[in-house]
Amino acid sequence: ALAEASAASGAATLGGIGGLLSNPALLSNPAIAAAGVGLVVVATAVRDYLEAPLGAPYPANAKGYDPAAADRFYRARLPKVAARLLRLGWLTFGFNAKLALDFAAYKRAGSPEGEPWPNEADRGREALALATQLGPTFIKLAQALSIRT
Repeated sequence: ALAEASAASGAATLGGIGGLLSNPALLSNPAIAAAGVGLVVVATAVRDYLEAPLGAPYPANAKGYDPAAADRFYRARLPKVAARLLRLGWLTFGFNAKLALDFAAYKRAGSPEGEPWPNEADRGREALALATQLGPTFIKLAQALSIRT
């Protein structure tokens, strides 16, 4: 019963690994079953750690920015910071690659004055969807960048 509960938990938590844990041939070997349960427990703990809110480096009523406190705070949470940077890179890589290809095509065409970049409308829609997916900080950044002077 424990192996079945762990397999169900793994299916909800880790997708493919949960499918492996529900294989009766694998569960008949106690060492493999225990390793599978251990893997699910460790993966769940890592996921929960990385998805937990970071908090703030100093109280909300602080009188000003303290770079030393911020440095200590984020150094203590380096795995979370690294995971966030990797996620940002993963989410934005495709968009940035397409944007670079569009820029190269525009340059090959001689950078015609008054002509839009290739796929400009598509990239605008993708940028909006990406900013929305990344969250409120990026929405504010996109709003600031969209102001025309």
